[in-house]
Amino acid sequence: MRKKLFIIVLFFITSGLAFGQATKQAEQEVLQAEQERIAAVTSANLAKLEQLLTDDLTFTHSNALVESKSDFINSIKSGTIKYEAINHKAVKVSLYNNTAVLRGQSELKVQYKGQPVSLPIRFTAVYVKKDGHWQLAAWQSTRTQQ
Repeated sequence: MRKKLFIIVLFFITSGLAFGQATKQAEQEVLQAEQERIAAVTSANLAKLEQLLTDDLTFTHSNALVESKSDFINSIKSGTIKYEAINHKAVKVSLYNNTAVLRGQSELKVQYKGQPVSLPIRFTAVYVKKDGHWQLAAWQSTRTQQ
């Protein structure tokens, strides 16, 4: 009887450790995907953005402009917006199976229609895992006080 109890307890302990490690790995994968997205946006790597964004992306800017994937990519391609720097801080990741929600703050430096703009924002980003890869499905941001 004691041996069975020991085995059951050991099973739950090791299952919890494995789950915790899998969760940490998934969090790191999502954060890596977000870093790749930032690098693609700031370097205007449109091919990489095509891979990192879902086809049904909804990108809501801090000025309430809502863009689809093609709108977002075209605004970068045309030069309407040029992302110079995106510096995230205080990012929290919450995982829900194959969906991850990132919440945090960021400082954006952009050129919008040729004018330099510095934007402190709070954001929520929703990533989904498709075919083994994390992709951005939704972005929503709002300006904060400097």
